[in-house]
Amino acid sequence: MKHFRYRVFVTATGRKEEGTLAADTMAAAAAALRERGCYIIRLTSAREPSGWMIRRRSLAREEEWALLAKQLAALLHAGIDVVTALHLLAHGRRERLGKALRTAATEVAGGSSLAAALAVQDVPPLLVQLVAAGEAGGVLAENLVYADTYYRMRAKLRRTWQEALAYPALVMLLAAAVGLLSVYVILPVFADMFANLGTTPTGLTAIVLAAAAFAGEALPWLLGLVICLILGGGYALRTARGGKYLAKQGLRLRLYRYLLCARLARVQSLLLRSGLDFTESLRLSAATADSYTQERFAQAQALILGGRDPAEAFRQTGWREEVWLHMLKIGTESGNLAELLQDTALYYEAENARLIRRYRTWLGPLVLLFVGLWVGVLLYSLVLPIMDAILSLEG
Repeated sequence: MKHFRYRVFVTATGRKEEGTLAADTMAAAAAALRERGCYIIRLTSAREPSGWMIRRRSLAREEEWALLAKQLAALLHAGIDVVTALHLLAHGRRERLGKALRTAATEVAGGSSLAAALAVQDVPPLLVQLVAAGEAGGVLAENLVYADTYYRMRAKLRRTWQEALAYPALVMLLAAAVGLLSVYVILPVFADMFANLGTTPTGLTAIVLAAAAFAGEALPWLLGLVICLILGGGYALRTARGGKYLAKQGLRLRLYRYLLCARLARVQSLLLRSGLDFTESLRLSAATADSYTQERFAQAQALILGGRDPAEAFRQTGWREEVWLHMLKIGTESGNLAELLQDTALYYEAENARLIRRYRTWLGPLVLLFVGLWVGVLLYSLVLPIMDAILSLEG
């Protein structure tokens, strides 16, 4: 018997609850909590590391989950049984993933369902639920295709962010290198030259040299402060209150908000197509988001179960994305919710891509302009006065 820590939203009372639960598997613990009318916000092993301890590396990346789901669907369509398909897919995989697939095959051969076998192997909960819904409805291969679509979308979005941030990051790195070189190498040399020439810098030259001297002394302290802030932010993300606060602040940024809406709409659309009901799709789609969004979805689910219109329930919890709410209202009234949520995801993905292009277009040139202005200031405030001093000494 294992122990699991849980944090849930009790739909009957509208209050949050947390504690420890004993169960054979995490799937069994989740099922027990749902039977009690709880909306699961977080469910982890009681022995899971916390605080500053490093988490274990994920079993696979998005691309690997997409490929695995696609290959398993192809094998099932070809008429190969699940146990044989899992053994075939285990060949050539990374050691941990291959071992997990072989263990799952053994459990399925022993009478366990594929979803239950995957749930105890560190497989993402969304994939497990898609498999469970597919097994229950006899559409396992089709649901695996949905999983392939979702994880390919996640991988594509991650690559888009990496490509969008690469150019501005390199330009900012260049700007930082120019600034450090100026403060610690170039400006001290010019200060020594003024001293050797026996002249006292005035005006802009004196301001630049004084600012450089101050920056040279303050930069180590500033760097230490930045490192402390980064470590503190990372630790805060690992705590319930800190993660919730940072997620709430992140929702003020359109980039994060649009990305979150696209992910939630995409996941819920896939879950509805897989055969899950609306409230269960809400719970599972929220599980892919931050803790603050999970709590708001829990509150909305409680209102929906109480008979409230879904769009109005989300609006009452503070959700303010009108396009998302409008599509949700039309979808629930027309019975075409899965397709409209798919369109919603495409809309927010397009908006997110547009914002990324805008920031990428302006950020890089602005940083280059700043570097150019700084070099111009150096030339005007240092090189020209030294040239004048040298010419006056020669005269």
